[in-house]
Amino acid sequence: MDSESPRSAKQVIATMLAQPERPTAICVWSDYYALRVVHELQAIGVRIPEDVSVFGFDGSDVAESIGLSTMVPTPPREIGQIAARKALNLVEGKTLDDPHTTVPVAVEPGATSGPVRE
Repeated sequence: MDSESPRSAKQVIATMLAQPERPTAICVWSDYYALRVVHELQAIGVRIPEDVSVFGFDGSDVAESIGLSTMVPTPPREIGQIAARKALNLVEGKTLDDPHTTVPVAVEPGATSGPVRE
């Protein structure tokens, strides 16, 4: 989704909802843009969380203030340290033992997530 264009949110949502099997949940890369998705879905009559759950990703104050379900990642400083170590190793010509790092994420449910549907 183009973060600068409100139109792109409409286009992405329209494409997702046009699929033969509609999504039951949408996870957006930031809480701020998840809020935009919530507004777009509501504008076309999609009920949240009854029809679709929406999750952001930041654990921001915005999420808490509006009841947005969000995923809270490892503290950014720790993620930056991991990335810097890997970058320095690559600059030094070293092969990374593990090029991919998975960081813990805590889910903070809010008013935009409903029960799992089958």
